[in-house]
Amino acid sequence: MTRPTYCSTRPTYPSIVVAVALALAVAGLAVGAGVSMQEPAGPENIASFASPPPQDALQSELRSAAQERDRMADELAELRQTVDELRLELADTRATLQALPMLERSASGTPAMAPGAASSHAEAVPLGVSPVEGRLESAGLDRRTTSTLRDVIAKSRLDELYLQHQAERENWTRSELAEARKEQRAQVRAELGDRAYDYMLWAAGEPNRVLVRDVLPGSTAASLEIRRSDVILRYGGERVFGVDDLRTLTAQGTMGEPVQVEILRDGQTRTVEVPRGPLGVQIQPLGAQPGTEVP
Repeated sequence: MTRPTYCSTRPTYPSIVVAVALALAVAGLAVGAGVSMQEPAGPENIASFASPPPQDALQSELRSAAQERDRMADELAELRQTVDELRLELADTRATLQALPMLERSASGTPAMAPGAASSHAEAVPLGVSPVEGRLESAGLDRRTTSTLRDVIAKSRLDELYLQHQAERENWTRSELAEARKEQRAQVRAELGDRAYDYMLWAAGEPNRVLVRDVLPGSTAASLEIRRSDVILRYGGERVFGVDDLRTLTAQGTMGEPVQVEILRDGQTRTVEVPRGPLGVQIQPLGAQPGTEVP
């Protein structure tokens, strides 16, 4: 009789070790796969770290930059206006200083002469007569007109002081003060008329003419033979007493329309036709006794 063979089904120790190792390996792969699936590496993940700011923030920054640019542009325009006004003031001062010898000779009744010439009929201004009255009377104006212009000059200077005081109290800009002065002078000119206003400027020692200091090559003035040292008397039929007058007149009307310009050269007046707009000349204010060159 054959003895039956018994097979043990209990696993051996090495088998258990191998099984555990395989289980751990499988678990590690599963964990790695889970991490990889949860945090995939790619452009989308990279872009999430460099996402742009919200659109509202960008628009706000653009608006702030535009406002700053506008503010700087306004400041630049005001600075340019200030420089232009200072240049005009400097030119006015120089012109007044140049005209002082002629004005003082006229105030004393002595005609203007070349340096070194002798006067044979010098006449002193009577006591009690102001320099303004002396100048006006030496120009042949009657006492009534002289008295009227003297009072207008005094009132104009007083109004100027009050205007300056108001500008300082209310913190006006230079351009605002210049515009107010311009309106004030326009009102005085309208009340007096051009002839009396011309005498008023001259008697007060202020410039009342515009001198062509230089002509720019290729400009309208150059093509029409407006020359250096010409005096611009009228533009478009309107008297020109100062630099601001000429600038205002060239900017009026329709650009390019024909206008008449009256100039004084070598004691003779002549008229040229120009298109309305900049003449292309460098100009400066000048003082001259009225009636000596304007018909």
